[in-house]
Amino acid sequence: MTASVPDTIIIASPHNLRIMGEIGIIVAENSTGTLSGSSKKSVRLSVKCDTKLARQLLNWSVKAGLPAVGANYGTSEGPGSDMPMDWGTLVPLWFPIREKRVRAKVVIVTPSREIPLVENFRFGKVVGKLAEAGEAKVAFVASADQAHAHSKKGPYGYSRRASEYDNQVCKAISKNRLRSILKIAWLRKLSLIASGRWLSLREF
Repeated sequence: MTASVPDTIIIASPHNLRIMGEIGIIVAENSTGTLSGSSKKSVRLSVKCDTKLARQLLNWSVKAGLPAVGANYGTSEGPGSDMPMDWGTLVPLWFPIREKRVRAKVVIVTPSREIPLVENFRFGKVVGKLAEAGEAKVAFVASADQAHAHSKKGPYGYSRRASEYDNQVCKAISKNRLRSILKIAWLRKLSLIASGRWLSLREF
């Protein structure tokens, strides 16, 4: 990313706004967050958001028939328009923006777990087309909410499906065959909501 010098970083976070049944596109002018660790130390990150690109993405997504909505926080514009930054956004952005000093604006998007997986896939294609259509350089970061269930001692327990899931997803990304993810039957089931909660890998 440091070599490509992007003008804007579009980041998809699973832990930002959870808008039921909708893909969220943050149109705030800023985003700021603080993350505290077990050592009682904390880190803070504040970024400027690319509101123009965010609004373009919203318009393109709506025209494509996707369930997408724009979201702001605080004031409609200015310094007070500042979306709280979640850990799924702060951690991945810390490395290029704080450590590598990449001077890029940010667009935060929030895929939905309540809609069919293919709709999130279609949204990703819209993101790609928009990035290719403009003159500005755009980088995409997927803040991955992966299997979690790799250890019996962990909060989500253990599932033999965990490594299988991670391996298949990583393979699809590395070979640029993202559509293959849609063919994983149990992953499609995993994207459903049961009794208002997300199904975990332990239930398979």
